[in-house]
Amino acid sequence: MNIRYTLRMMVLLILLCGSSSLHAGSSPTSRYIVVYKNPRLKDTAVQRRAGKVRHSYKLIPGLAADLDASELAQLKKDPSVAYVEP
Repeated sequence: MNIRYTLRMMVLLILLCGSSSLHAGSSPTSRYIVVYKNPRLKDTAVQRRAGKVRHSYKLIPGLAADLDASELAQLKKDPSVAYVEP
């Protein structure tokens, strides 16, 4: 009985690992705070790069956005961006 249980658990584990690897091809995103030099431009740079804006701050010219690695690299090179923090 223990052998059957162990085999079932192994099969389940293999199936779960296999299904998670199917989603590994999509780019993982992380949340970053993006601060702009000009407050009027704060939404445009992220939206041009297809990042997802999560929160727009009122006291600083910045926002929180979910970005993948390529979007992050492009934003760091953008001249309207002061800095990007994780």
